[in-house]
Amino acid sequence: LLNKRHRLTLMFHTAVNEVTLTQQTLEKLPEIELEQVADSESWGGKSKVRFARGFKLSLGQLQLDDVSIFRSIHSCHQTDGKFGPRQLQSQIIEVDFDRSKLLMHSELPERTSDWELVEITIKNVMMLVDGGIHVGGDGVQKRFMIHSGYSVFALLDDEFVAKHENINDMEIIDESELTDSSGN
Repeated sequence: LLNKRHRLTLMFHTAVNEVTLTQQTLEKLPEIELEQVADSESWGGKSKVRFARGFKLSLGQLQLDDVSIFRSIHSCHQTDGKFGPRQLQSQIIEVDFDRSKLLMHSELPERTSDWELVEITIKNVMMLVDGGIHVGGDGVQKRFMIHSGYSVFALLDDEFVAKHENINDMEIIDESELTDSSGN
């Protein structure tokens, strides 16, 4: 709930620090004027983004004051925008894809005893993890971004694929052009 008046559907995004609203949503809320401009950098490149501060946002039981809102071109299908881990004010965030739930914990749940701890690197709010791709017995190491919008598969960019011939042996199941939230 934005400013105690506007009910929004927001996507939880692992690579967002602030709250973003799509241009379509902002057009429905003319009282929200994004008058400031800031430099932004994401996986797609650098850009200028419009934003404003001083909003109130309720996420479940959480009441947040002085929230910044940024303009975004993209968000998940049928959502008005995104919010990130910082808004949840929790040390442990569990994303349960099977039940479509986002759970917050102050301590690691007991059922995680068989999980494997993986080191992440944070770069420009993006969470990155080192991993490998194995094709025909050959392995290639790569740093992957943890992206809540793309679960259960990996996205490979053209430059990486061109550098590693064995990747070309993989079956291509789909190709598309992706842009970040600023259109890069």
